[in-house]
Amino acid sequence: MLPELTQILVLVCLIVGAIVIRRGGMWQRCLFDAIAFLVVSGLLFEGAISPLSRPAGITPQAVDLLAILLTAWWILCARLIVYLPRLLSWRHRSSRQSKLFSDLSAAAIFLVTGFIVLNSVFDVPVKGLLATSGVLAIVLGLALQNTLSDVFSGIAVDIESPFGLGDDIELDGKTSGQVIEVNWRSIHIQTDTGDIAIVPNTLVAKSQMVNRSRPTPRRSGSVSVTCANAIAPEQILELLRQAALLCPLVLQDPKASIGIAHIGAKRMTYTLSFFVSTPSQIGAAKSQLFENIHRQLQFSNLLTPPQRSPDQVNDGPEKSFVTPDQMLLATPLFACLSGDLIRSLAKSVVARHLEPGQILFKQGDSDASLFMIAFGLLEVSTEHAQGEALSLGYLGAGESLGEVALVTGEAYSVTATARAHCLVYALSSEALIPLIKGDENLAGNFEKAVQASQNLIQRKIATYAASMHESNEPLIQRIRHFLRIR
Repeated sequence: MLPELTQILVLVCLIVGAIVIRRGGMWQRCLFDAIAFLVVSGLLFEGAISPLSRPAGITPQAVDLLAILLTAWWILCARLIVYLPRLLSWRHRSSRQSKLFSDLSAAAIFLVTGFIVLNSVFDVPVKGLLATSGVLAIVLGLALQNTLSDVFSGIAVDIESPFGLGDDIELDGKTSGQVIEVNWRSIHIQTDTGDIAIVPNTLVAKSQMVNRSRPTPRRSGSVSVTCANAIAPEQILELLRQAALLCPLVLQDPKASIGIAHIGAKRMTYTLSFFVSTPSQIGAAKSQLFENIHRQLQFSNLLTPPQRSPDQVNDGPEKSFVTPDQMLLATPLFACLSGDLIRSLAKSVVARHLEPGQILFKQGDSDASLFMIAFGLLEVSTEHAQGEALSLGYLGAGESLGEVALVTGEAYSVTATARAHCLVYALSSEALIPLIKGDENLAGNFEKAVQASQNLIQRKIATYAASMHESNEPLIQRIRHFLRIR
């Protein structure tokens, strides 16, 4: 028989340890329970005491202490059994996507443990208790019909496992978002608007569900554009294709599909269908696509062309693309220049027509020129030391590249290749330097314009054209040195 003092010390240690460890992690609590279980089991084995029966012929006080110790043994045993499946599934996200099964199984284990303790440790007859609990269960079942319905619906949903934590789902076309919690009564969904929707399991089981994260989180979307029938359909289709390539959020595999959706008496509707990596990118991708489509149509003179012009200098006939002075005005680099300077620079602009696959400039070339895209599509890429080409992205109508090379004379660190029929306007630094040399105010404004153009998000790729060279000299000093400004 175990000494009473030993039993008291063990019980005190168990109580203190349970209080200290209760705020720890699951692994810490499990380790404490395992050590405590082994210690209590060792004491019971040493005293030749079975957890299923109480020894007779001892003082009532000793019996009470032993009953408490045996109860602690059974509770520790039950806790370890509950922890076992949780620990085994710790590394598998799909196996712990719902707390429903683990909660119900834990409740059943502790309930069975309670009946064993009452029957074996305290000699309480459980037959009458079971009969009473059966009647009580019927009463509670009638009072908690909705809650129990949620529980059993949750069991059915959890067994089928149509979604997991982190999945993006849609219920009946009304509630959609990311699953952030699954419990015994409901699921919590963070909606696309950032709200938290709590949906009972009964509704989840009855709802038509779309899991937008399976088999992959890839999501499709589409945008529609309406244009006049007078515009050639092949021209619109090509501009939409270029707009899709200019959007970094749109996946290249599978490729975007473009087609004619409707033909009317005066207007035709075109649809561009695309894929993005995650559902959360749909909105941003559509916004970028509309922006790219508008710019492509605008610089093809299929919408109202750029309005700001020095004096709308364009003595020639109307063309299907913007003129050099319009391109200069659309370039942020020249926003500080007056109309006279724009007109003077426009005379020095050289038009270059490129066929698909033709290279505008190669990595390492030193041309000190700015290239403004009036029409078409350019792919910007760089070569690694192994000779492999890495695509950095695309530039389209209304965009330019080579600003830093224009004002510093540095070599290009990327290669620009035409991926469609292109019209590119080239402006050499030899035409720019005489205009601003010696004019401190103009030079200062131009320096600010260069820095501002580098900070534009949409011009990140264009800046790569000459900014990847390492230099300890600040950009302003490099500009002043190249333009020979003190």
